[in-house]
Amino acid sequence: MKPLNDYQKELVKNTLVDKLGVDYEEVVNDASLKNDLGCDSLDAIELAMEFEEIFNIDIPDSELEKVEKVSDIYAVLINCH
Repeated sequence: MKPLNDYQKELVKNTLVDKLGVDYEEVVNDASLKNDLGCDSLDAIELAMEFEEIFNIDIPDSELEKVEKVSDIYAVLINCH
C-alpha cells in the first residue's frame, strides 16, 4: 500500500470543498470532519460514494466508522485501494 500522491490528495481536498462548502484552507490533515468542516452523517455517506467513484474502490462501512479527520480519509483510501 503506497501513500496517496499529491494529485490524489488534491482530489480529496477539492471534493471536501465542493461537497461541504468549506474553504480550501480549512481542509488540513487534522481537521475534524464533523466539528471543523460541518460534515454530518448524510454528508459522510455522499462523500464515501464520491470517493468510491473517483478512486474506483469499495469502502466498507467498517472503514467509514474510523473516519474522523481528513487524514483518516487518506488512510481509508490507501487501505481500500
